[in-house]
Amino acid sequence: MNEMALRSKQALNQDALNTPTDELVPLRWSVPIWLALAAGSWVGVIYVVSLFF
Repeated sequence: MNEMALRSKQALNQDALNTPTDELVPLRWSVPIWLALAAGSWVGVIYVVSLFF
């Protein structure tokens, strides 16, 4: 099965190695978005824990 995963039906060319041009979110915005999501998740965890204590 690993051999099948390594085989490609398309020939590997230079375009296949380039980064995609249609980014959903630019890289400079992805870090603040991930930090905001992490902070929000911690706020949720602390809120749930505060309900028990």
